[in-house]
Amino acid sequence: MTEQSQSGQPRLDKLKGLSTGKKVGLGLGAVTVLAGGFQAIPVVRHATAEFLSHIKGDNLTVDNAQFVSEGSLGPQQPNESVSWWQEMSKKQIQSLAKIPSINILGDERKSTVSPFLQQKAKDAGYTIIYHGDPNDTTGRTVITKGRQISNKDWTVEDMGFGKAGGTVRGVLKAWIPDPEDPTQKDHIYALVADPVSKKEALVRLELRPFVYPALGGPFVGPANRPIPSTLYIIDDLHDGPFQRPSDSPPKQSKKLTDVPTLNDMLRKKSLRLTDLAMPGDYVKMQMQLYQIHQTNEPYRYITDSNGISRAMTFEIRRFGGEKQWESELSP
Repeated sequence: MTEQSQSGQPRLDKLKGLSTGKKVGLGLGAVTVLAGGFQAIPVVRHATAEFLSHIKGDNLTVDNAQFVSEGSLGPQQPNESVSWWQEMSKKQIQSLAKIPSINILGDERKSTVSPFLQQKAKDAGYTIIYHGDPNDTTGRTVITKGRQISNKDWTVEDMGFGKAGGTVRGVLKAWIPDPEDPTQKDHIYALVADPVSKKEALVRLELRPFVYPALGGPFVGPANRPIPSTLYIIDDLHDGPFQRPSDSPPKQSKKLTDVPTLNDMLRKKSLRLTDLAMPGDYVKMQMQLYQIHQTNEPYRYITDSNGISRAMTFEIRRFGGEKQWESELSP
């Protein structure tokens, strides 16, 4: 998957600093932004809770100069047709605004799961109930069951496809540009699907700091610090109910700026959208939420002018987390 950047250097070299003792291989679980900044909902996976407890949001600074458009993130050759990029009209985009409610999967597809991956999950204390691509040996297309700490933690379970609480789950089908943002200066849409029901929906991923219309602009919190563009998370499927081996390296304290954003990966690290996620990947997104006192209803997603719900995080998965993902970028 390694390709050359415009400077001629392998893009893997541009990952320096991302993997120097500050790795993020955990899902963010249930997260929301309140008036005081980033906060974690108590119902989170144990590893996620530990990770979030170390995030220091007051260390966040954003240089708007880095959010300058550098051309489209789509195919670079004229008239090039690829499966991972799909252009739509404004009307088509708006027709995909509604995100279906969660379609909970049972164990009926468990027999189709690779024994190799199932054993990896078993070693971590849970099971895999869906394997989207039989050629997948890294876990990028799997759906898990039983990774939560207790029965009360249903919100962090994969469960299936669709929206549940503040989380949207689905299989990435394609990247969709907004016709009103042809160079993806501000955002890109992810087309996610339920391969069982065939339902599809769009989710907006931010390439600039979040803008909260209901809160009066992009600045949230007592220090008036901007909330960054959508965070890019690589969930390590080795994390489960079972404890990691005693020789595992201790988790270091992390600032919010240690978590890469999509803008970091695509603009500053010169990676491509297909490096971050490919069609067929099972992805999870924590959504931007209105505060309950603003809407009198829980889990109401903030949307853009097309009615598309906006995501705070974009999460992929691998057995081995970031280390495995990086190896796929190697020559």
